[in-house]
Amino acid sequence: MKPADVRLVLIHGYNISDGGESTTGRLYEWAEKYGFTDIHEFKYGRFDLIKVAWNSKKVARDLADLIGDKPTVVIAHSHGNVIADLAATEFKAPIIYHIGINAALSVNADFAQQVRKMDNYFTPGDRVVTFSKWWRRLRGPLAWIRPNYWGEAGRKGIKITDENKDQVANFNMQDSPSGLLPIDGHSEFFKYRSLRDWAPELFSMALYKLEKIQPLSEVEQRADLFNLSLKLGEKALAEKYVVTFAEFKNGRQLKYYFRKNGVVVSRPVDLIKYWLEIGGEYDKGYFTV
Repeated sequence: MKPADVRLVLIHGYNISDGGESTTGRLYEWAEKYGFTDIHEFKYGRFDLIKVAWNSKKVARDLADLIGDKPTVVIAHSHGNVIADLAATEFKAPIIYHIGINAALSVNADFAQQVRKMDNYFTPGDRVVTFSKWWRRLRGPLAWIRPNYWGEAGRKGIKITDENKDQVANFNMQDSPSGLLPIDGHSEFFKYRSLRDWAPELFSMALYKLEKIQPLSEVEQRADLFNLSLKLGEKALAEKYVVTFAEFKNGRQLKYYFRKNGVVVSRPVDLIKYWLEIGGEYDKGYFTV
């Protein structure tokens, strides 16, 4: 895909009163230089810790409404990554490429199926996301937030596993490649001297990866609709869609979505049993809605 084929959304972090003008807003002109034309700055206002707990999901819904059905790249800073991930997981926003800068996400974060690539730019000296990890452990009003949030991905990177190795990439900005200016801290990326080095690096990588991303196939579109029906727990779609275990990487995606809805499954027979209970049909390896 090309930059002109997608929407680009810039999302600022928490405790920002300038709408991201001094952080993600500084990437707008860089995005134009690299060929993006449909660019939006998503400004959700200044969040304190209470709003983080209670308003994030509502703001994520607003983001999903802004994105609509157009394939989207997001570049998010700090808590903006939580907003982006909620939009993709909870509201099925078609975010195909997520670029995180000092993300307040868990090091064990996983991402929605439609997110083809996730680039995580982190700095080992980021103490703000360390605080976010301890805030997450307090739970309380944050108990509803799924395990992705909050955490030290912006300081330690995201753990690479067999499941996400083709999806997630970490970039340590303190141990900079190719002679780039080493940077540290939570928002150092957005200082003008840092931007001169790192903005071209970020956008060059984005264009390289975006070119390799293909539009959703028919199978993946059906799979996404199937995931939505699982979330609703009912026969939510008027038409019939067929999905096989093979299309879900031997059932891994099925297990994740069942688990997310409070159902513990470990064997194909468990998947079949639960699917039948919520009104689905199963025949010779096919799940239908």
